[in-house]
Amino acid sequence: MAMRRATSLPQSNHLVRVLFQKPTLFVVRSLNSSLYVCHASQRKKNAIRNIAVHHRRERVLTREKNHTGVMAASSSTHCKHSKTNKDDSEFKNVVDNGLDLKLKKVAVIGKMTRYEFEKQRYENYSEDQFKEVLKIRGSSYHALLSKHNKHLKNMEYLKNVLMKRGIEFKISSRGNTSFTKECVEWADAVITAGGDGTFLSTATKIKNSHKPLIGINTAPDRSEGHLCLPAKYTTNLDEALDKLSQGNFKWLFRQRIRITLSGCKTDCRPIDNGAMLKERMLGNYKEAPSPYFSDDEFEDKEQESTSSSVLTKHPFKEVLPVLALNEIFMGESIASVPSLYEIQVDDKVPEKQKSSGVCICTGTGSTAWSYNICRLHSSSVHTLLNIAQKLQSKKHPNKLLKQLESTVINEATEEFAHSFIFKPNEPQMLFSVRDPMQNKVYFCNQPYGWAKSLVIRSRCWDATLCIDGDISFAFNDGATAHFEILPQDALRTVVLDEDDNLSD
Repeated sequence: MAMRRATSLPQSNHLVRVLFQKPTLFVVRSLNSSLYVCHASQRKKNAIRNIAVHHRRERVLTREKNHTGVMAASSSTHCKHSKTNKDDSEFKNVVDNGLDLKLKKVAVIGKMTRYEFEKQRYENYSEDQFKEVLKIRGSSYHALLSKHNKHLKNMEYLKNVLMKRGIEFKISSRGNTSFTKECVEWADAVITAGGDGTFLSTATKIKNSHKPLIGINTAPDRSEGHLCLPAKYTTNLDEALDKLSQGNFKWLFRQRIRITLSGCKTDCRPIDNGAMLKERMLGNYKEAPSPYFSDDEFEDKEQESTSSSVLTKHPFKEVLPVLALNEIFMGESIASVPSLYEIQVDDKVPEKQKSSGVCICTGTGSTAWSYNICRLHSSSVHTLLNIAQKLQSKKHPNKLLKQLESTVINEATEEFAHSFIFKPNEPQMLFSVRDPMQNKVYFCNQPYGWAKSLVIRSRCWDATLCIDGDISFAFNDGATAHFEILPQDALRTVVLDEDDNLSD
C-alpha cells in the first residue's frame, strides 16, 4: 500500500480518517485506501481537508472516464435525435461539475394543507358554516387548523433561515401557476416544504439533471417523507445547509421514466388530478386542464378537430412534457371497468391483456405503490404452502412432511416483497400487472418484471396515464405509449453525510 506525503491542495473536509497519531506525525487513510503521512506542524483538520480533495479529484477522473464510455453508447443508440445527443453531453458535464452546493437563489414550493384544500372546496362558506360541514362529515376542524398552523410555522422557520444566510428565495405553493419554468431556471436549487407528494409534484417541473431538488418534511410526525431530508433537519435546517455548502453530501441521480405518446393530439392533453378532484367534489363532472403546462411546451401548437376523419388522417408522436419519478399507472378511469391493451416488454412478443391496469415504476417508486401491488399477504403464502403440502402428501403418502413455522412463512413473505425493491439510480423499470385475467382469450405470461423499454397500446375507452398521482393524460383506443429511461432525464437530489464530525 502506497505511503504519500500530504501535499498542499485546496481545502475540503471529509472522505478520510485518522489511523494513528504520534508526537511528530500522524497518519490518515483516504477511502481509496491510500495512506498519507503528515507532520505534526500541520493542523490536522487542514491536512485532512487537503487529502480529501486529492481523493475526490481521483474519483472524478475515474467517473469521467467511465461515464464517457456509457454516454458514447447512449449517443449511438439515440443518434437519430440531435436534441438527445446534446442533452447527453450536458448530462456528462453536470455529473462531473462541483463538489459543494453554495446556494444563492432558491425556489421554495410549499404544500397545500388539508385545511387549505377544504377551504377552497367550501370557499363561499363562512367559518362557522365551514366548521359545521366538517362536523357533519366527521372531520375535526381544530385538528385540520392545528396541522395547517404547524406547517405555516415550519415554513416561516425556513424563510427565516434563508434570510439569515442571505439566500434569495421565491415562494410558491403546490399547484400554483407562479411556479414556472422561468422560476426553476432562476434558482440554484428547488426546495420543497411538505411531504413526498409535494416533492413528486415539484419534480415534474424540473426537466433535466442540472437543477437540484431538496425536500424538507414539514410534518415528520404524520408523514414519512421518504424523499425528503431526514426529519431532524425540519427544525435544524442550518446544519443541512452547512453540509451542502461544505460538500458534506453525495449526489443521488434518481432515474425517471420518459413517455413518448403517439395517436391523436387531443388524447394527450394534461389533466390536473387535484383540480379534477375538486371539481368532482363540487359536482362538476368535467375535465380540469392542468395549470402546470402551457401550449408552448407542446411541439405542435395547432388546434385540431376531434372528428374521426382527423384522428385517422393526422396521427402524431410526441414526448410528454413531464417525467415520472415514482410510477406511471395505466388503466380505465372507473376502477370497476377492466382495462384492455397490448403490452410489449423490451423485444419480447407483444401480449394482449385484460386487467385492472399496469403500474410501471422506477427504483424511487419501488418502495411505494408498486411494492404493495407485487407483495403477497402472509396469510396467502400460508394458504398456498398448506395446499402444496397436501398435494405433496397425496403423491407421497409415506413421506413425512415437516410443518413450516409461521415465522419462516413471514420471513419468506418479506423476502419476496423486498425482491421488488431496487436502487433509485438504477436505469431500469419494474412493471406489475394488477389482477390479470387468465382465460382462453387473454393471458399474462409475466405479471411483473424488469424492463429497459416498454410499449403499451391502449384498447380502452376512458383510460389515463397517471404520472406520480399528480398529472394524467388521456390514453384511449389506438393511443400508444413508449416508456424508457434515459440518463439525461435523471433528477438531481442530495444525500447528506451523517458521519462528518472531524475535529483538530
